[in-house]
Amino acid sequence: MTALALQACGSDAKTLSEEETKRILREELPYRFEFRPVEVPEGASGSVGGRVFGPHKTVVNFAISLGSDAEPIPIGPHPDPRAAGWETFLLTSDLEERIDGKLVYGRLFKTEAQWRTAVGMVVEIEGRLCRATEGRPCPV
Repeated sequence: MTALALQACGSDAKTLSEEETKRILREELPYRFEFRPVEVPEGASGSVGGRVFGPHKTVVNFAISLGSDAEPIPIGPHPDPRAAGWETFLLTSDLEERIDGKLVYGRLFKTEAQWRTAVGMVVEIEGRLCRATEGRPCPV
């Protein structure tokens, strides 16, 4: 259903390169990033992956597939198949895992403060990428 909504809006969204994506994250967000190579999924023009470090010793693993036909990149041993994003990118993270059919907090989050910080970090990453690709915030 999301794909149909995206096709119907007829957006002029920009697809970022891997280098542009890394620059935006490093320069426009107040977190430390460590990037690592990730496989480029089917339909993608590129991919960016790594870890982002924030307050409360919070660490989030993430992957971004770039392109309008990109598939999401799974993260972790029990990935949650949901991906955030919009027309020209998909962002996956280890915020949650699916274990025995249930979504649970990712294993890296030991405190409520880490969980809340991690959610905010992922939302900020998505927001910056939406502004860069769409010229406006991501629709909710």
